[in-house]
Amino acid sequence: MERALRRAVAHRMRFLRTAEKQRVCDLIEDRRTLLSLNCDELSKLAGRPLRVTRFNPGELLNEAEQDVAICERMGIRLVCTDDESYPPLLRETYAPPYLLFVRDGKQTTALGSLKAAAIVGTRGPDARAEAAARELAAGLVRQGVPVVSGLAVGIDAAAHRGALDAAWDADGGETVPTIAVLGNGIDEIYPRGHKRLAGRILRAGGLLVSEYPPGIPPARYTFPERNRIIAGLCSWTVIVQAPFRSGALITADHALDEGREVLVHGHGFRGERGAGTRALAGEGAPVVLSARHVLEEEGRPCSEEFSEFHEPCGGVAGSVSTGSAGSSNAGAGTRSAGTPRISGARMRAPRSGQATASAVGRRLERRKERGLFDE
Repeated sequence: MERALRRAVAHRMRFLRTAEKQRVCDLIEDRRTLLSLNCDELSKLAGRPLRVTRFNPGELLNEAEQDVAICERMGIRLVCTDDESYPPLLRETYAPPYLLFVRDGKQTTALGSLKAAAIVGTRGPDARAEAAARELAAGLVRQGVPVVSGLAVGIDAAAHRGALDAAWDADGGETVPTIAVLGNGIDEIYPRGHKRLAGRILRAGGLLVSEYPPGIPPARYTFPERNRIIAGLCSWTVIVQAPFRSGALITADHALDEGREVLVHGHGFRGERGAGTRALAGEGAPVVLSARHVLEEEGRPCSEEFSEFHEPCGGVAGSVSTGSAGSSNAGAGTRSAGTPRISGARMRAPRSGQATASAVGRRLERRKERGLFDE
């Protein structure tokens, strides 16, 4: 069996962990070996009991053959954890996807060489936060920092569009402006209304990435899993606007668990839509208003002057009010004396389907108590 097919078969075994899938891939050198596998042998290979109610290697082989055929027809790359082109930041996370399906309009991008920033938030932002996300993404791309998001409506789409606003002409450079991480099979675009946006991303040299093989529909569990990849690909994550219960807070939670920086945008604090953003800021997340602030937080110089989103935030530098749902008192790019820099220690906890601002806040408080922040 060719390597791509063996990898596709192992990846379809969703009950296995990443390292276990690699062992299966190394074992199944031919079809006969695969078809002879049973649950007991897989449990021995994994070194733990597997709770598998149904295992049919013949069906897995057929599905994997279809996966490979579709990927070859659509020009989709299969990038495995042991490939040089696999993103190193993602590889070092607690649960990296064994296989990434990558759609690349130029077919030349080295995914592992990118240092990117995630911009995420609510699907129902106010106009101010949506404009801020777009401007922030454009500023980062102008500084050579690709923007990663989830192709969802709202803040995600605004971030992708802002990155495309600032991208080089499709024929004029090698910049990767933006990466969209999908919560469904790589062969389909969800939501369907974003097919045109996905096409623009590919034409501009951006990427569509998913851990899900062709034909896997979006589901309640796929989006939290998708969010761990968004956080895992990036050195830092910016939450532009998020309500108290939000998928964007799951992304923040994943980023903190992996020791990555979490920041919040000062223009995403208003109303109930910004309750989660305000809570994170109140826990010590650096507040930013522009790409310059993000880069300063990372200690990276700006190569040139660029426009910033100057609409006043309505507050005092270094302070955040978390009491009133309508308030937005935040300072940009600064922290008050004694406020810890939020940079999570790796905590290998199981992921839930939904996060709340209080849950993320409690995680931050535990880090403070244990001295796990950089001052």
